[in-house]
Amino acid sequence: MLCLWYIVLLNLVPLLLISAKFNDQQSKFRENLRIVGGRDALPGEFPYVLVIGLSVLLPNNSKIYEPYCSCACLKPTWTLTAAHCVESSRSPNIPETAESVLRYHKTSNEVGYAKILSIFINPTYTESPNFWLHNDVGLLKTESIDIPTYGKLSAVDYTTLYGFQIFAVGYGLTVDDEGRMKNALSINKTLQVVNAVIIKCNVNIHPVICLTGVCGRWSPLCPGDSGGPVIHSSGIIGVNSASIRDQCESRKNSIPKNGLETTVGMITPISPFVNWIVNVIKLNE
Repeated sequence: MLCLWYIVLLNLVPLLLISAKFNDQQSKFRENLRIVGGRDALPGEFPYVLVIGLSVLLPNNSKIYEPYCSCACLKPTWTLTAAHCVESSRSPNIPETAESVLRYHKTSNEVGYAKILSIFINPTYTESPNFWLHNDVGLLKTESIDIPTYGKLSAVDYTTLYGFQIFAVGYGLTVDDEGRMKNALSINKTLQVVNAVIIKCNVNIHPVICLTGVCGRWSPLCPGDSGGPVIHSSGIIGVNSASIRDQCESRKNSIPKNGLETTVGMITPISPFVNWIVNVIKLNE
């Protein structure tokens, strides 16, 4: 969520609307997700996992970058994310001084930014008034992004992956040295990674798979950073869509009491959308 001092500084009322939309305050179940309690990614481990953020030009001509989602770069000009992350990016309420851009690492020490040129939301994507979220997949066409490795989609049927271990990754809230919850970028932390297992579930998302902790290790996805990829040995098998709303800060050092509390997150699987993704890229290169 945009910081209060940030809003006051800009004195831009539309940003309040954008922030409220991006953080999904109207939804009881779906919130932008942020990984808490995971580990730092190893150098060069997932170079194709990027950040979506709002770049705002200040009156003094400097810029502020406010991250709100994660994504996976598939090709130099094509990136995969959750549809709900970018639906509001097309809003006419975004002021002229703000734009959504992708942040990535050109090298380990150099950061680059790429403008979003076009947004493609799956035509069957819906978010109903009773908080049902369907087909939460989107694509971004951007300026060219030069990174060492690009993400690979997995065409493996997601219903055959129950019980398999995966990595869920994202740039989001983590715990600083003093135990406070802060955005990873704001405290110069790298990409966060959590190891989890795919399980069946029945929640307000379709299609969906859920993630649970491994061997009692519990690192939840919390409000803040969604759209990041879920990675299996065969490739990207889903995007982070939602979690059960909870007080992530109060849970960061606790032990889960039941099966519901061990749920790491709710994921939109990619296999039903591989043909759509390939066709969109082919027709819009």
